Amino acid sequence: KMARRYEVKRHRIAAELRIDPRFDVSAEITRRTQFLMDYARRAGAGSFVLGISGGVDSSVAGRLCQLAAEQL
Repeated sequence: KMARRYEVKRHRIAAELRIDPRFDVSAEITRRTQFLMDYARRAGAGSFVLGISGGVDSSVAGRLCQLAAEQL
């Protein structure tokens, strides 16, 4: 019963945040990297400045920026 409530709540939160329940990691990496490249081009930037805390979020953000910079 608790697991069902958790699942309902998780789906409700995902719907509010407009998260596709069929999360495709490769597609998200491409989408987010493209966003960063477009942003850098519009800003006329040749690099990214990123504050890193050392956590997982920072590591992921750093890698996405690295991928975008390599493609620029």
